Parts: sequence; structure tokens; C-alpha cells
Amino acid sequence: REKREWLRNLLLDDDDIYIETIDAHYEDVPLLNKLDVTHTLRYNKHVTNCALQNVFKLFNWCVLPARRALRTLGRRYALTATGDKYLEIGINVGPSSYVEITIGDHRGNELIVSLETWKELYEQRWDIQNRLRKDVRGRSISVGPLTVRFSESPVCDTKLVCLESSDVQLMMTESTFFTMINLDRCIELTYAQLDRVVEKVDTKFVQYSNIAFVETKDASNAIRVSECFNDNHIIDCELLALVFGKPM
Repeated sequence: REKREWLRNLLLDDDDIYIETIDAHYEDVPLLNKLDVTHTLRYNKHVTNCALQNVFKLFNWCVLPARRALRTLGRRYALTATGDKYLEIGINVGPSSYVEITIGDHRGNELIVSLETWKELYEQRWDIQNRLRKDVRGRSISVGPLTVRFSESPVCDTKLVCLESSDVQLMMTESTFFTMINLDRCIELTYAQLDRVVEKVDTKFVQYSNIAFVETKDASNAIRVSECFNDNHIIDCELLALVFGKPM
């Protein structure tokens, strides 16, 4: 019961889900391979042989609600004065962590782009600018998995840029788009810095997941007093606070 409650609080906060715990350690690969991975959840992504697969399987779960990815060591750049559009880069936390670039808005919409797609979007900036100077109707370009469409605001004489993926659409003004593009060098430098510590984030996440599995009553305190926790390191502190912190 306590193990189920800890996982529910950590990941889902949903009383309608049933969690079955199993006795396994991260190294128990043969046992992990027997799990029904199609019903196993990690923040927004399915992965094999992850630490969280050591402790639960999910059943009776038909629809996965949209939940914001958990990112550590991130930076968020407001693209407008009100902050309703932003560009964010950080490490998506999990046993298979990775650097993630996100274009989002205040409604919770997030467009995830790879570094390659971001660079291609940056390289297309002059073509996009030229298209905005012309009749924008019916014109679009492809940038990796993204489609870039152009239109005009129906209420004012403003050109709009729409970035579309298979399931997300973000509309922004021309000036907002180029404010974002001007951050290219910042994204490039931050990406390189974060990429160098991804493996360390993975290691810490696995260590803390295993501690939390054993110490179900007070996982956050058990992590804090463990030998692997360093309260002078930002990775440890953010993981403890954001992932394994005890709800108030």
C-alpha cells in the first residue's frame, strides 16, 4: 500500500489507477524483460529497463493525460512581455535522460524540438522572413518534422507564424518568432553544457529511485541522508525537490 501511494504521488496523483509492485532491483534485467512494457509509464515516454519499471506496472489505464515533462537544470526565455510564449531548454529527467528544447505557451501547449530541428529552423530564418514580406496565404515550409505556416491576424495588420507538429500547434507574431530565433547561440551553448551532465543525472535518478523503492515511508529524507546525496550540488538538490520531494 505504501509503495503504491508513493508512486501515485510521484507520477500520477490519480486515485483511479491501480499499481502492482514487484520486488526487483535495477540490475534485474531478466525480470524487467518480463514486464508488459506497453502498460508501463515513465513521464511521457515509454522506455525499457528503467528504474521505475522495477517497482510498478500499470493496468486499467486507457488514456494518458497530458502532463508537463519534468526538466532539471533548465532555462526558460520569455518571448513576449507577458511571458505567454517561451523557449525552454533543460534535461528531461528519467533513467534515460536527455536534453530537451521546448517552445511553449501559457495554455500548456509545448512543441518539443530536437537540436537538429532547431538548427534547421534557425537556418531557414531568411527564407521565412522573405515569405512573410510577400503574400503569406497558402505558403508553408517543412522543417524536419515541423510545418511552418504563415498567415495574417484578422484584427490587426500583423503577420503570424504557425509552428505545427503532428499534435501541437503554436501561433506567434513575426516579432515573437524572431525574438526566439535570436536566442540560437544561447540554446547552442546551453545544450552543450547540459549534454555533458546527462549521464550524471541518469545515475543520480537511478540511485534515488532505488532508495525511494526501499524507503517508502520517507523517501526524501532517506535520499537526503544517503551517501550518494550531495547538498552542495544542484543536480542532487533539484532531483530531490522536484522528483522525490515529500508532498507538504
